Amino acid sequence: MTLIVFIVHLFSWFFISRNGIKKSETGKIFISKLDENTITFLKWRAISNVRTDLKKMSTLFGVISIGGIIINGILTYFKIEPGIYFLSSILLSLLFWISLKWGTNKRKETLDWFKYLGLIIISPWLFYLLDSMSEPNSPKLLIHFGTILNPIGIDLTSNIQIAISLTIILSIGMLFITLFWFIQNVIILYFFTIMLWITNRISNSLLKVKEEKITFLSYILMPITMIILYAA
Repeated sequence: MTLIVFIVHLFSWFFISRNGIKKSETGKIFISKLDENTITFLKWRAISNVRTDLKKMSTLFGVISIGGIIINGILTYFKIEPGIYFLSSILLSLLFWISLKWGTNKRKETLDWFKYLGLIIISPWLFYLLDSMSEPNSPKLLIHFGTILNPIGIDLTSNIQIAISLTIILSIGMLFITLFWFIQNVIILYFFTIMLWITNRISNSLLKVKEEKITFLSYILMPITMIILYAA
């Protein structure tokens, strides 16, 4: 909250001081360039397309994620501790990438997700087929994976029973993972969608506001923000 007030205070001070800054030739050039770049930026945001921006952001976060993972691998190879903030930024970029990628192509991404889920859920039966085709005295894959079922009393001598039990457990686990995946995607997607929409609306509004009105508002906000900052 204090940071927001401080930023408003700086903007208010700047608009009040504009005329004084423009008295010098350097200041006049500076203000002119600043106005030109600001208007260009606002026009860019005002005519922006949210869906196109989401696709670009998805690509950006994908590049950051892959780059971060590569850098992390290099640091790990040289036994350099990357740090929690670096790892957290990679994780966040990865989550943003996955969610925005899903948001820009929901049908394809959802179908791909369920393909992976289906492969995981039927994997016990693939192991069952491999065990059935193997030599009688060779190690059995299902018996190995079935050891995780010991606490709930599954008979490890029955491959069918192990396969059924693992399928049920994987199905329940994948259901919860899918719910989390969907909720995460929706929250992140709508967060960025709303933020982009807000910047679009604000940019449109600012382009219609005259400089005199902003300066007048700055004279009002300047003392208010000073009082709030002093009290904080």
